[in-house]
Amino acid sequence: MYACALVAEIRTGAAPESWDVQPGPDADPELVSASAAISLLGAVSGAPLEGHDDLFSSAVTLGSGLADADTAVIHTGLDELDTTCDRSGLAWDDADTSMAGRLDYACGLVSAVRGDDSAVEDWIGAGATTNDREHLIANEAFGAAGLLGGTVAWQLPDHEELSDAAQRLFTGLTRAEPESIEGALTTIDDLCADR
Repeated sequence: MYACALVAEIRTGAAPESWDVQPGPDADPELVSASAAISLLGAVSGAPLEGHDDLFSSAVTLGSGLADADTAVIHTGLDELDTTCDRSGLAWDDADTSMAGRLDYACGLVSAVRGDDSAVEDWIGAGATTNDREHLIANEAFGAAGLLGGTVAWQLPDHEELSDAAQRLFTGLTRAEPESIEGALTTIDDLCADR
C-alpha cells in the first residue's frame, strides 16, 4: 500500500519528461519515489509479492523505463501501477509520504527485517525461490534502501549517515553479501533509534 501511495504522489508531481533520471545526491524527488516504489513491489529483488503479480509486472515496466530513461515506458509503468493500485483496493490516502513519513516507514521496515528469525542467507536469494515469506523480507530490505535513497545514491536531507548506510545496504543486497547486509541493517536500525 505504501508503494501505491508513492505512485499516487508521483502522479501529482512533475511529468516524467521533465525528470532527470540520473542517480546521485541531488536526484530528482520523482526518481527517488519511483525507485522506492518499485523496490517495495519486488521489481528490484525479482521477488513478486504473494497475490500481486500484476503490481510486480507494472513495477518491472516502470523500472525498465527508469533504467532506459524512456519516458513513454515510465508513463506506461505509472499508468499500470495507478490502475492496479485502484483496482486492488491498495490505494492508501492517509499514508505519510513526506520525508519524515518515509523515514519512519523505512525504519519500520528495517526493524521488521532485523526482527525476523530468518538468517540473511535464507532470503537474500529470495528472487529465485518460491517462498513468499522470504520474498517479503527481501522486498522490505530493498524497500528500506529505496526509501532512504540507497537505490539511486540520493542523500536524505539532514540524514546523510542513513543514506550512506542505505547505499551500503543496496550494494550488499545486489551483490548478495550477507555480512554487508547485516552491517548496513544494524547501522540503519541504530541510526533510526537515535533520531
